[in-house]
Amino acid sequence: MPFRLHFQIHLTDDCNQRCLHCYSTNREYYLDREQFDHILNEVLVYMESLAMVPGRAIFCGGEPTLSPILLDCMRKCSKAGFRWISLLTNGMSMSPAFARELLKAGCTRAQICIEGARETHNAIRNGSWDQVLRAWETCRRIGLPVVNQTTLHPLNCGQVDEVVQICQGKVDHVSFLRHVPHERDLGILSPSQWMDVLRTIYLAYYRDGQYENPFVSVKDIHWSHIFLTHTYHCDYMGRYPKTPIIDCNGDVYVCRRSNVVLGNVFRESLMDIFQTSKTLAQIRDRQNLNPRCRSCPRLDVCGGCRGMALAVHGDMMAEDPQCCLQEPSDGNTREFLRQKMNKMLPTFAGDISESFGKMFMKLIESLREFRSSPPTLRERRRIIRAAKKKGLSLSLREVQRTVDNFRAACGLNKAEDTKQWLRSHRISLEQFQDYLTFSLIQDKVENRLKASNGVPD
Repeated sequence: MPFRLHFQIHLTDDCNQRCLHCYSTNREYYLDREQFDHILNEVLVYMESLAMVPGRAIFCGGEPTLSPILLDCMRKCSKAGFRWISLLTNGMSMSPAFARELLKAGCTRAQICIEGARETHNAIRNGSWDQVLRAWETCRRIGLPVVNQTTLHPLNCGQVDEVVQICQGKVDHVSFLRHVPHERDLGILSPSQWMDVLRTIYLAYYRDGQYENPFVSVKDIHWSHIFLTHTYHCDYMGRYPKTPIIDCNGDVYVCRRSNVVLGNVFRESLMDIFQTSKTLAQIRDRQNLNPRCRSCPRLDVCGGCRGMALAVHGDMMAEDPQCCLQEPSDGNTREFLRQKMNKMLPTFAGDISESFGKMFMKLIESLREFRSSPPTLRERRRIIRAAKKKGLSLSLREVQRTVDNFRAACGLNKAEDTKQWLRSHRISLEQFQDYLTFSLIQDKVENRLKASNGVPD
């Protein structure tokens, strides 16, 4: 399947707000139609030369609704085949009439954000709480999907649950991402604070079946890094970026938060910029990276946040100061892995207060018991019948995801490591998979029964 190309276009740097976490410089520069047409053509040529297909066109700023060409640009992207057209806005212009115009122009969603509870949000976004909630309601009433994305820093990192609860029933999706410091510095989360955020979201909001289309998500490389998913990548690490970002003056970025200009699309082609960029070449040569990132087995997925490294250390090649993949001896990481195991493999993970070693002994004992005395055919049929009655099923992907999380928690980086671990405990791969499959479907049934106060037939 061909990759989808997404591109982010800043129509203007002008804005009618001055939010504390924003990187916009308010130069009051506006793209005109001719300049936008040139940029769109460059994006299409770049996409076609790499055999990609149109994905998402993201309109932002500054405040993109201040641009007089916004609707026309959306129509052009829709005509060019972009499947999704997104608008990142503060919502000040979101009247019912304007929302209808957005829909007609091809807009498929609006991102309008809160940054915490009312008081926190108002301190960060210029007292705009009521305005945001009105914009949400307008979009929902008109039929324009609306999403929230909260930028996390020390001022609001303890309000994840409040943000999710506020968003419930009002927006279609809520996500979180880290704040990268700039001249209006709000500070950054410590590794333990960031781990607390990830743990809260993972344990509180990820249920069976939610991995495919979750209401809550994290837009950060660490989510992919820790949970072995492929939902978010660092575009610096690929040979050719799949999400070019183009500013209103033509400057080209891979990550806007890193604030590193790779070239200018008004002076050279997009393809030439990415092929000749010394910055990209330097990052992609892993020998230039710090020792910790360079030796990490997850480097190709994560890469470390180069923007965060630059902002904190002044060096893009330095390590991400919030990296959560610390040694298992770190108490915070060890506790989280216990919680993750408790979440993914509830039938043998044990209480999270148990020591790491005791947890795995319990796992081994459970596997051995399952091997020596597996459930009878009658017991299996009873569980399967209950699952079908509750409309529950188990996909191979869910089983594989559980295996992947188990391997990550055990430090089994290669398939051969996993086989050796199983051999050392006299457990076959088939027995292990069989155990996981039955345990997961049994857990699904039990959770559904608890939720409905029911009992198995």
